[in-house]
Amino acid sequence: MAWWIGVGLVLILTLVVLGRAARQYFLARGAGPASGEGMRSGLRGRDAWLVAQELAASGDFTGAAHALYVALLASLAKRDLLRLHPSKTIGDYLRELRRRPAAPTQTMLEFARTYELVAYGLRTCDADRYDRLRALAARVIEHRG
Repeated sequence: MAWWIGVGLVLILTLVVLGRAARQYFLARGAGPASGEGMRSGLRGRDAWLVAQELAASGDFTGAAHALYVALLASLAKRDLLRLHPSKTIGDYLRELRRRPAAPTQTMLEFARTYELVAYGLRTCDADRYDRLRALAARVIEHRG
Protein backbone atom coordinates (compact mmCIF):
# COMPACT_ATOMS: atom_id res chain seq x y z
CA MET A 1 0.00 0.00 0.00
CA ALA A 2 2.77 2.45 0.94
CA TRP A 3 4.57 1.57 -2.27
CA TRP A 4 1.53 2.62 -4.37
CA ILE A 5 1.23 5.89 -2.47
CA GLY A 6 4.92 6.55 -3.15
CA VAL A 7 4.51 5.77 -6.85
CA GLY A 8 1.47 8.06 -7.01
CA LEU A 9 3.34 10.91 -5.36
CA VAL A 10 6.29 10.51 -7.72
CA LEU A 11 3.91 10.56 -10.72
CA ILE A 12 2.15 13.68 -9.48
CA LEU A 13 5.44 15.44 -8.83
CA THR A 14 6.72 14.46 -12.27
CA LEU A 15 3.58 15.83 -13.96
CA VAL A 16 3.85 19.11 -12.05
CA VAL A 17 7.50 19.55 -13.02
CA LEU A 18 6.79 18.71 -16.67
CA GLY A 19 3.80 21.06 -16.74
CA ARG A 20 5.83 23.95 -15.38
CA ALA A 21 8.67 23.25 -17.80
CA ALA A 22 6.25 23.21 -20.74
CA ARG A 23 4.65 26.48 -19.61
CA GLN A 24 8.05 28.16 -19.32
CA TYR A 25 9.02 26.85 -22.74
CA PHE A 26 5.92 28.31 -24.39
CA LEU A 27 6.19 31.59 -22.51
CA ALA A 28 9.83 31.92 -23.55
CA ARG A 29 8.96 31.28 -27.19
CA GLY A 30 6.17 33.86 -27.07
CA ALA A 31 3.75 31.18 -28.22
CA GLY A 32 0.40 30.23 -26.91
CA PRO A 33 -2.52 32.27 -25.75
CA ALA A 34 -1.62 35.94 -25.90
CA SER A 35 1.44 35.01 -23.98
CA GLY A 36 2.17 38.22 -22.23
CA GLU A 37 5.25 39.60 -23.91
CA GLY A 38 4.75 37.53 -27.06
CA MET A 39 1.46 39.20 -27.93
CA ARG A 40 2.25 42.61 -26.45
CA SER A 41 5.54 42.91 -28.34
CA GLY A 42 3.65 42.47 -31.61
CA LEU A 43 1.30 45.27 -30.57
CA ARG A 44 3.93 47.64 -29.18
CA GLY A 45 2.80 51.17 -29.88
CA ARG A 46 -0.49 50.07 -31.41
CA ASP A 47 -4.03 50.07 -30.04
CA ALA A 48 -4.88 46.41 -29.43
CA TRP A 49 -8.59 47.06 -30.02
CA LEU A 50 -7.83 48.43 -33.51
CA VAL A 51 -5.44 45.55 -34.19
CA ALA A 52 -8.24 43.13 -33.25
CA GLN A 53 -10.57 44.83 -35.71
CA GLU A 54 -7.96 44.75 -38.48
CA LEU A 55 -7.19 41.07 -37.89
CA ALA A 56 -10.88 40.17 -37.83
CA ALA A 57 -11.46 42.10 -41.05
CA SER A 58 -8.67 40.10 -42.69
CA GLY A 59 -10.22 36.83 -41.47
CA ASP A 60 -7.68 36.10 -38.71
CA PHE A 61 -10.22 35.62 -35.93
CA THR A 62 -7.77 33.75 -33.73
CA GLY A 63 -5.24 36.58 -33.80
CA ALA A 64 -8.09 39.04 -33.32
CA ALA A 65 -9.27 37.15 -30.21
CA HIS A 66 -5.77 37.34 -28.72
CA ALA A 67 -5.59 41.07 -29.50
CA LEU A 68 -8.99 41.55 -27.81
CA TYR A 69 -7.62 39.88 -24.69
CA VAL A 70 -4.66 42.29 -24.65
CA ALA A 71 -7.00 45.28 -25.22
CA LEU A 72 -9.23 44.13 -22.39
CA LEU A 73 -6.35 43.72 -19.95
CA ALA A 74 -4.88 47.09 -20.95
CA SER A 75 -8.22 48.79 -20.36
CA LEU A 76 -8.66 47.21 -16.93
CA ALA A 77 -5.07 48.05 -15.95
CA LYS A 78 -5.49 51.64 -17.10
CA ARG A 79 -8.47 51.94 -14.74
CA ASP A 80 -6.37 50.44 -11.90
CA LEU A 81 -8.62 47.38 -11.66
CA LEU A 82 -5.68 45.01 -12.11
CA ARG A 83 -1.91 44.95 -12.50
CA LEU A 84 -0.42 43.40 -15.60
CA HIS A 85 2.33 40.82 -15.37
CA PRO A 86 3.52 38.37 -18.07
CA SER A 87 3.27 35.40 -15.70
CA LYS A 88 -0.38 36.01 -14.78
CA THR A 89 -3.11 33.88 -16.27
CA ILE A 90 -6.65 34.92 -17.03
CA GLY A 91 -7.63 33.13 -13.82
CA ASP A 92 -5.17 35.28 -11.87
CA TYR A 93 -6.73 38.40 -13.37
CA LEU A 94 -10.24 37.18 -12.50
CA ARG A 95 -9.23 36.62 -8.88
CA GLU A 96 -7.75 40.11 -8.81
CA LEU A 97 -10.95 41.61 -10.23
CA ARG A 98 -13.11 39.82 -7.66
CA ARG A 99 -11.41 41.90 -4.97
CA ARG A 100 -12.62 45.10 -6.65
CA PRO A 101 -16.29 45.87 -5.95
CA ALA A 102 -16.70 48.13 -9.01
CA ALA A 103 -15.11 45.66 -11.44
CA PRO A 104 -17.11 44.01 -14.25
CA THR A 105 -16.33 40.57 -12.85
CA GLN A 106 -19.29 38.62 -14.26
CA THR A 107 -18.80 39.85 -17.81
CA MET A 108 -15.06 39.23 -17.55
CA LEU A 109 -15.81 35.69 -16.38
CA GLU A 110 -17.99 35.13 -19.47
CA PHE A 111 -15.20 36.51 -21.67
CA ALA A 112 -12.65 34.25 -19.93
CA ARG A 113 -14.72 31.11 -20.49
CA THR A 114 -15.03 31.80 -24.19
CA TYR A 115 -11.44 33.00 -24.60
CA GLU A 116 -9.97 29.99 -22.78
CA LEU A 117 -11.68 27.72 -25.30
CA VAL A 118 -9.93 29.62 -28.10
CA ALA A 119 -6.57 29.90 -26.34
CA TYR A 120 -6.28 26.47 -24.75
CA GLY A 121 -8.95 24.24 -26.25
CA LEU A 122 -9.72 24.67 -29.91
CA ARG A 123 -6.68 26.87 -30.60
CA THR A 124 -8.72 28.58 -33.31
CA CYS A 125 -11.50 31.12 -33.36
CA ASP A 126 -14.29 31.48 -35.89
CA ALA A 127 -16.31 34.59 -36.75
CA ASP A 128 -19.19 33.78 -34.39
CA ARG A 129 -16.94 33.14 -31.40
CA TYR A 130 -14.95 36.30 -32.18
CA ASP A 131 -18.19 38.34 -32.32
CA ARG A 132 -19.15 36.99 -28.88
CA LEU A 133 -15.69 37.84 -27.49
CA ARG A 134 -15.83 41.33 -29.04
CA ALA A 135 -19.25 42.02 -27.54
CA LEU A 136 -18.14 40.83 -24.09
CA ALA A 137 -14.88 42.80 -24.30
CA ALA A 138 -16.81 45.93 -25.26
CA ARG A 139 -19.08 45.50 -22.23
CA VAL A 140 -16.06 45.15 -19.94
CA ILE A 141 -14.25 48.12 -21.47
CA GLU A 142 -17.36 50.34 -21.36
CA HIS A 143 -18.25 49.31 -17.80
CA ARG A 144 -18.03 52.19 -15.36
CA GLY A 145 -18.82 50.60 -11.97
